[in-house]
Amino acid sequence: MQLILSTAVLIGAALGVVLLFIIRRLTAGGKNLPVSVDWISDLSAARYRPMQRLLQKEDYAFLAGQPGCDTAMLRRLRSQRRKLFRRYLSSLTLDFSRVCGAIRLLIVCSAQDRPDLAMVLYKQQALFAWGLLTVHCHLILHACGLATVDIHGLVRAMEYMRLELRQMVPVTVGAAA
Repeated sequence: MQLILSTAVLIGAALGVVLLFIIRRLTAGGKNLPVSVDWISDLSAARYRPMQRLLQKEDYAFLAGQPGCDTAMLRRLRSQRRKLFRRYLSSLTLDFSRVCGAIRLLIVCSAQDRPDLAMVLYKQQALFAWGLLTVHCHLILHACGLATVDIHGLVRAMEYMRLELRQMVPVTVGAAA
């Protein structure tokens, strides 16, 4: 019983440290903010659509049914797709961090106090950090052949924050003119 409790505490502490690290990276990101109307217009959640299919079981099942396919080939394909998925995930995290940094900057520079937007910002960052931790755990399980990875929550959070930023920019640009 003591061993189980100790293990649970260690795992909980490790997850807490990882979650804190992720939140810290998300809130500290965006030092080089490419905030412009063009950048916001070009930013789209559609660029992360291929992630949704990269790790799905259907492709592996199809390939396994093809002549000449062996387990080493499937393992190599799964590994390559996880690497590509991690690159997409890194890009998604960077985009989310930049959007949040831009919103933070606009909140600070705003003539009006926006506690509602600040609360939304922190809530979305926490949800994104939790989703990111979940995705990384599922990636580990995927490497063992035990899970698929769902990124809909992360993409939804990024899109939500992008829309918030897009709503703020015309007001800020119009006020500055």
